[in-house]
Amino acid sequence: MFRLKDTMKRLPSARSHPATFSPARLQQGFSLIELLVVIAIIGIMAGLAVVGLRGSHDDLTFNATELEGQVKLTRSKAMTTTRAYRLVRAGKRIDAEWSERCSDTTGWQKDDAIWMELSNRVSISNTQNVTDNVIICFTSRGLASANPVITLQDQEGDTAEIEVFIGGGVEVRK
Repeated sequence: MFRLKDTMKRLPSARSHPATFSPARLQQGFSLIELLVVIAIIGIMAGLAVVGLRGSHDDLTFNATELEGQVKLTRSKAMTTTRAYRLVRAGKRIDAEWSERCSDTTGWQKDDAIWMELSNRVSISNTQNVTDNVIICFTSRGLASANPVITLQDQEGDTAEIEVFIGGGVEVRK
């Protein structure tokens, strides 16, 4: 028969197993390898943070990429709605408008879903093949009415060129 008293006798006592950590071990501190590993991890994390934050303040690149996206979105909207869509510049703001044909002189309706505003540090310094502040107009088939080149410039004097091709492709050169 099972007896609890016999089982307790067979269990080892707490005194038979000495503590793994002694007070002397706790006072030794860190080894050189442990310190080097921690320093390496901190260095890697700091390097990643610097690389990640470096590009976040580049307004010129951000605005050039955003304008490229707006051009592509406008072309896509023209093809999906089978209407002519154009981007019109009004100061630092660029709006999308639609009508039946790119040749229409009146009747353009503003599309409030497609717009962008250049940052305070970036401006349009030069435009080629742009008439009456109309940057580009896409037909219902997605073809551009012209081949515009828009030059953005930041306060430091750096520039980025956005060229829109007749077939709808966009190239950004910095």
